[in-house]
Amino acid sequence: MAAVRAGAPGAFEALSGRWRSRLVNFLKGLGADLHGAEDCAQETLLRVYRYRDQYRPDHPFTAFLFTLARHSFLDWRRKAVRWERDVVALPADEPGAAPAREDPAGAVGDRIDLVAAVAGLPRRLRDVVELGAIRGLPYHKVAALLGLPVGTVKSRMHHAVRRLREALGDGPPP
Repeated sequence: MAAVRAGAPGAFEALSGRWRSRLVNFLKGLGADLHGAEDCAQETLLRVYRYRDQYRPDHPFTAFLFTLARHSFLDWRRKAVRWERDVVALPADEPGAAPAREDPAGAVGDRIDLVAAVAGLPRRLRDVVELGAIRGLPYHKVAALLGLPVGTVKSRMHHAVRRLREALGDGPPP
């Protein structure tokens, strides 16, 4: 990332090549399909380049990268939800109208609610959830990435899960 910030030839291409597949996997884990994940990964890499001067070398690059990826996913999801809402709102006899897709289990709505609930967490809790629960990193790696003791990561995860349950209407844990 230091080479990208300095404008070194080929640095951005090397960074993109190294991280693209990891970004796609991360975004698929958030709920994007393959094409959506690829679009979000491309947008994330554009944001990395656009915000290259805002990156702070004293912070982990992965936190910077995956925060931008999460923002790309949320933007992509909002656009998809708006598009689905607008398509469903078209009268059925209008030319070009698409039939509404059914979501009997409410999975899309539940996932959107969860994404919104995670986005509503304070940053200190959200970072732990994104890296630990969403990315599946073990606590010791989350601690290393965020520069925190493992006990602090566990405590923050506990508080984050409690807040998410309350936000999603599941109430506090027993």
